[in-house]
Amino acid sequence: MSSDSERRAKGFNTEYRTIAEDCLRKAQSVENDEEKPFWLNLAQSWLQLAQHSVRRSIHVKADESAID
Repeated sequence: MSSDSERRAKGFNTEYRTIAEDCLRKAQSVENDEEKPFWLNLAQSWLQLAQHSVRRSIHVKADESAID
C-alpha cells in the first residue's frame, strides 16, 4: 500500500473511533435512559467500521505486495 493510502486508512480509522467516542459520551450524558441503547449501538457500529477499515487496509496491502 502506498504511504498515501496508509495515511488515508489511518485517518479513517481515527475518525471512526473519534465518532464512536462522541457517541459514548452522548450515551453517558443523555437524561432519558431510553436513548442510551441507541447511542451505545451507534458507538459499537462506528468501532466495527474502524476495525473493518483496518482489516481492509491489511488485505489491500497484502494484495499489492503480491502484485510487486
